[in-house]
Amino acid sequence: MTTTVPLSKKAAEACLLQAMRHHGIEASPRTLTTWMETAEKLCMALATYYRDTEPQAFRAITALEESAAEFRLMDI
Repeated sequence: MTTTVPLSKKAAEACLLQAMRHHGIEASPRTLTTWMETAEKLCMALATYYRDTEPQAFRAITALEESAAEFRLMDI
Protein backbone atom coordinates (compact mmCIF):
# COMPACT_ATOMS: atom_id res chain seq x y z
CA MET A 1 0.00 0.00 0.00
CA THR A 2 1.36 3.37 -1.01
CA THR A 3 0.88 6.33 1.25
CA THR A 4 0.70 9.74 -0.36
CA VAL A 5 1.56 12.96 1.35
CA PRO A 6 -0.64 15.92 0.43
CA LEU A 7 1.17 18.76 -1.30
CA SER A 8 1.32 22.17 0.27
CA LYS A 9 -0.75 24.85 -1.43
CA LYS A 10 2.35 26.38 -3.00
CA ALA A 11 3.62 23.01 -4.26
CA ALA A 12 0.21 22.10 -5.67
CA GLU A 13 -0.03 25.47 -7.39
CA ALA A 14 3.46 25.07 -8.87
CA CYS A 15 2.60 21.57 -10.17
CA LEU A 16 -0.62 22.77 -11.77
CA LEU A 17 1.06 25.80 -13.37
CA GLN A 18 3.84 23.55 -14.69
CA ALA A 19 1.30 21.09 -16.16
CA MET A 20 -0.53 23.98 -17.80
CA ARG A 21 2.73 25.35 -19.28
CA HIS A 22 3.48 21.88 -20.62
CA HIS A 23 0.22 22.13 -22.57
CA GLY A 24 0.89 25.66 -23.82
CA ILE A 25 -1.17 27.55 -21.25
CA GLU A 26 0.66 30.38 -19.50
CA ALA A 27 -0.93 31.72 -16.33
CA SER A 28 0.07 33.56 -13.19
CA PRO A 29 -0.92 32.25 -9.76
CA ARG A 30 -3.59 34.99 -9.54
CA THR A 31 -4.97 34.10 -12.97
CA LEU A 32 -5.12 30.45 -11.91
CA THR A 33 -7.07 31.39 -8.80
CA THR A 34 -9.51 33.41 -10.91
CA TRP A 35 -9.96 30.51 -13.35
CA MET A 36 -10.66 28.09 -10.51
CA GLU A 37 -13.25 30.42 -8.99
CA THR A 38 -14.84 30.88 -12.42
CA ALA A 39 -14.93 27.13 -13.06
CA GLU A 40 -16.66 26.55 -9.72
CA LYS A 41 -19.27 29.21 -10.45
CA LEU A 42 -19.82 27.89 -13.98
CA CYS A 43 -20.42 24.35 -12.71
CA MET A 44 -22.90 25.59 -10.12
CA ALA A 45 -24.68 27.79 -12.69
CA LEU A 46 -25.02 24.80 -15.01
CA ALA A 47 -26.26 22.61 -12.15
CA THR A 48 -28.88 25.25 -11.30
CA TYR A 49 -29.90 25.51 -14.94
CA TYR A 50 -30.35 21.74 -15.22
CA ARG A 51 -32.21 21.61 -11.90
CA ASP A 52 -34.64 24.26 -13.17
CA THR A 53 -35.07 23.02 -16.75
CA GLU A 54 -34.28 19.30 -16.68
CA PRO A 55 -34.91 18.07 -13.12
CA GLN A 56 -34.78 14.44 -14.29
CA ALA A 57 -31.10 14.98 -15.25
CA PHE A 58 -30.03 14.30 -11.67
CA ARG A 59 -26.81 12.51 -12.71
CA ALA A 60 -25.68 15.58 -14.67
CA ILE A 61 -26.69 17.86 -11.80
CA THR A 62 -24.80 15.75 -9.27
CA ALA A 63 -21.70 15.57 -11.50
CA LEU A 64 -21.68 19.35 -11.92
CA GLU A 65 -22.07 19.93 -8.18
CA GLU A 66 -19.24 17.48 -7.49
CA SER A 67 -17.03 19.22 -10.04
CA ALA A 68 -17.74 22.58 -8.42
CA ALA A 69 -16.75 21.11 -5.07
CA GLU A 70 -13.48 19.85 -6.58
CA PHE A 71 -12.61 23.34 -7.80
CA ARG A 72 -13.33 24.68 -4.30
CA LEU A 73 -11.14 21.98 -2.75
CA MET A 74 -8.23 22.94 -4.98
CA ASP A 75 -8.55 26.49 -3.65
CA ILE A 76 -5.22 27.53 -5.06
